[in-house]
Amino acid sequence: MRFTDYAKNGILNHYFGYPSGSAWTNQNVSKMTAALFSADPTSSGSFSAEITGLGREDISFGSVSNHVITNNQSITFSTSGWSTPNTVATHLAIIDDDTAGNNMISYAPLTNSIIVDSSKDIKIDIDALAVGFDTNSLTATVATDYAFPDAIVDEILGFVYKLSTIPSQPTGWNLSLHNQESLTGNSHEWSGSGYSRQSVSWNAVSAGSGSFREVTSNGQITLPNQTDTPAAMWGIWDQSNSKLLAIHDTDPDKTVNTSDTVSFADQSIKISID
Repeated sequence: MRFTDYAKNGILNHYFGYPSGSAWTNQNVSKMTAALFSADPTSSGSFSAEITGLGREDISFGSVSNHVITNNQSITFSTSGWSTPNTVATHLAIIDDDTAGNNMISYAPLTNSIIVDSSKDIKIDIDALAVGFDTNSLTATVATDYAFPDAIVDEILGFVYKLSTIPSQPTGWNLSLHNQESLTGNSHEWSGSGYSRQSVSWNAVSAGSGSFREVTSNGQITLPNQTDTPAAMWGIWDQSNSKLLAIHDTDPDKTVNTSDTVSFADQSIKISID
């Protein structure tokens, strides 16, 4: 299933939007529901094609496993009394029950379209709905090579779908450079008297290519280097320098010679969700 713009914006604002971007909140949400649609709701999260006569059914999720979360109970849409001919369900969406106004979180096409018929209820099996996104543990990352660390992916899936505890919103960010890839960011970091992590700030969440939503760095960032050191990866850390929020593999590694200065141009660091 894919995130809607609402979810993408909310996640990016929570981790990279302080102070103007709002932290994620589930204050008015008590559960997630599933609904069927007769057309693609798209990343805009449009409700116009919802098959309202079938209602919405509660959905619950199991534990995050391999950075994916799935429904842990079957879902049944009753078609009893259905009398609207030629209705075809093509998509399913997950929607919260926010009392201030329901929000579509994610959506996907059905494997096979379903003709709604009063003679047969529509059932979604256990584990049939899976939600996840690119992480640094995948063999083939997305083309842009930007990824959330595994721990952040698991954290996001937990508080978005299972309504678990929401982590504090970061209030500052720092950039690190590494001479080898490090999935946790805890090894291969540059060192020496000429190196230190540098502060990063972000522009507001905006549209990226295609259906991506992204944040980009605000202003140039410069890191002096005093030794011959390759740049293989960068990491983004919270204000405490203890929580890794995002990484980027700079494959192929960049050659950095003694006394070179490494600079990132304005908006050159991007963190995105499709």
